[in-house]
Amino acid sequence: SNYIKIEELKIKLCNLTIKNDFQPEKDELNDYYAGIANFSGRAIINNCVVSSRQGWGILTQGEDSSLFITKSLIKESKLSGVCVNKGAFCKIEKSISMENHKHGVCVQKFGYCIVNKSVLMQNDRYGAVAMDDLTTLELEDNEIKGNRVGSVFVNQNDKIHANVILGRNSGIKGLYEATKL
Repeated sequence: SNYIKIEELKIKLCNLTIKNDFQPEKDELNDYYAGIANFSGRAIINNCVVSSRQGWGILTQGEDSSLFITKSLIKESKLSGVCVNKGAFCKIEKSISMENHKHGVCVQKFGYCIVNKSVLMQNDRYGAVAMDDLTTLELEDNEIKGNRVGSVFVNQNDKIHANVILGRNSGIKGLYEATKL
């Protein structure tokens, strides 16, 4: 399958390989070229392999969106492996997000993400990022290694204070704080 857009109340995706190879013209490109895009549903992604040539591997967006990703591989996406955006909730468990051109996991615009017993590695930027005020990233019992810029970025300065909750994780030496990525 090339692309899945979720706008139903409940959906479960199991044992799928989803690779979005769509190559739009330059003026066609928008933010929604994800392997899986969840805009208003509750979805479970179990034992899937997901990538996207033009966007996020998995995008969940909106206050009515919640996503549970388990035992899945998210890799080689042009943007972040998983993006949790605009008030969405996401739990990632026993999964791998690797070799993405931005981050393993990106949480922004009031998103809430829990990453548990997962691996975030060899991404071009950070393993995980929390970008904005009222954004929360929970990391517990993960392996975060080999990301080109650093393990975790939490945007905290005099104007922005993203939230992070850290449990036991390997590969985090300290939080990276800056005003820009």
